This record gives sequence, C-alpha cells and structure tokens, in this order.
Amino acid sequence: MIRVFDAYGREMFITRQQWRDNVLLGTIQNNWDDPEKLAGFIIQSLQDNFFNEMIRPAERLLQLEPDAERSTVLLAIVYLKIKRLEDSENVLQQFISKRGESGVVLTNLAKVYAERGNEEKMLEILWRGLQLDPNQDNGLGWYEVTHLISKTAQWTTVLRLVCTTSGHCVGKLSESFNPADPAQAIKQLSYGLLELLGRAADVRQQTAPKNYLIPDGPYFPQYLLRLEQLLAVRCAATGNSQSGFLSGEREIIDGTLELVLDMPMSINIRLLLAQTLLAMKRVRPDILSEFSERILLLQKEKPLTKPAQGTLQRLFDEAFLA
Repeated sequence: MIRVFDAYGREMFITRQQWRDNVLLGTIQNNWDDPEKLAGFIIQSLQDNFFNEMIRPAERLLQLEPDAERSTVLLAIVYLKIKRLEDSENVLQQFISKRGESGVVLTNLAKVYAERGNEEKMLEILWRGLQLDPNQDNGLGWYEVTHLISKTAQWTTVLRLVCTTSGHCVGKLSESFNPADPAQAIKQLSYGLLELLGRAADVRQQTAPKNYLIPDGPYFPQYLLRLEQLLAVRCAATGNSQSGFLSGEREIIDGTLELVLDMPMSINIRLLLAQTLLAMKRVRPDILSEFSERILLLQKEKPLTKPAQGTLQRLFDEAFLA
C-alpha cells in the first residue's frame, strides 16, 4: 500500500499498482522540467520503495540543477537502493570535489561504505558529516541504529540546575538509557528537575489540567523530536549558526502538524506548532504559506477550549502575517 495524504496531511493508503499507473508516472512526466516538483515526487517515491522507477527522474533532476546538493543526494540514494554502489559514490565524490564536503553528502557517502561492509570507514565519514551538520535527523537516527545493532549503545544524561544570579549549582541529576528508548529516563529527569525547582524556589507543584499534560506512550518520542527541532530552528534564527545548519524545514512543520492531529486537544502540542512556525518565519519565511490552509482547517475543525483557542489563533496569525 502507498501512503497519501488528506487535507490535514494525515495519511491514507492506496495500492502500489494504483499509485504507479494512475498517479506517479504521469505526474512525473508532466513535471519533467520543474525541479521543485520533480524532487518532491522522487522523495515520496523513494519512501514508497519505487527505486527503479526513479532512476531517470533522479538523473533528470541532476541535469536541471547540476552540482546542487539536493539533486546529488537524491541520485546517490537511488543508485544506492538499486545496489549501484560505485555510481552512488561517484556522484557524491563529484559533488565534494566541486563544492566541498557537507553533512548530508557525507552521511549518504557513509551509507555506501556501510553497504560494502566497511564499518570503520562508514563511522569515520558519518561522524564527520554529523560534525558538519548536527541537525540531520536522518544521520542521527541512522547512527543510533548502527550502535544498537552492535549492542554498544548506552547514553548518560547529566543535568545540572544552576542559579543564574549566583552561579550556584542547585542540584545534579543523572540518568542512563538506550537511545532507542529514552522516554522513561527523560521523564525521570523532568520529574527530578521539577522537584529541584520546587525546593530551590520554595514553590509547590500543582497538577496540570489534562490538555496541558506531556504526551505519553508512542507520542512521547515524537514530542521530544519536535522539541529538539524547535530548538534547532530557534538557533538557526539567531543568525549565528553556520551555513546549512538547518535542514528538512518542511518536514519539521509537517511532523509537528501530524503530532497535533494525533492529539488535537493538547494545548502543549499546538503551542509547539505555533512556536515552530514563528521561529521558522525568521529562517524560511518563503515556505510558511504552504501550510496556511492546513492550519486554518485545523483551527476550524479541531478548535481548542477557550481561552486557548483565541491565544493560539493570534500566534498563528502572527506567523502567517507577511
């Protein structure tokens, strides 16, 4: 089955044959000279495992935008998926020789070496890629999986609460966890932090209303990811980050919106979406209009309780105001 999306961006499914024959091939041909649309169709098709069908479109994309990172990486991925490893490496190396190394290009070059079974070289190149661009979801997720396979992954998080006026360390917390399942450890850290704050500020905790609770269960890892991405967008908005620091801007908004639709009455998550849009306005204002209709539909069909609905609407209005 192939994933398609409704007006909210929520997934629906049709058969692969229906998608290939009735949508994919004709749509690609109709957009043969449009690099933006062609790239979008290639990305979606790779997610749906149409690898052989994407050889010519990916090669065409590189013709339309030669030496561009996007077209280079997409063609390299297509070649990698069909086991043309030498061609995949050549495309990436040609980019590096002309434009220099980038995090995304190095991450995909590392995958070529992984396919060849050269783990030492793979880890060396992957680490260089992550140092150049630590904001790569794809690179980071893949790095974790590599270590989980070898069963060596064990992370330790140390948290210190420091008073900014005195510089005094109020307390220290520590939790160790497997990066594939950090939920419980992070929850323990958050509970411990609240206790430290309560003691340091001499305040009493109160139970939050249901709609303000932190997502639980399968939604918690996604919530953490979207919080991390909001931080990355805000860092990019300061103007002090290196060129190419932020990537996957549309996916960041799409993913946060999908999380909102999974928990439509959560004020916390909708506020996270609004804050992400406001931060993204300073980084990529050119893409925000692509999401305005979906946000309008969300606010109309999935309204929050008052006064949260009005407050969030004002934030969304500010984000989309030119």
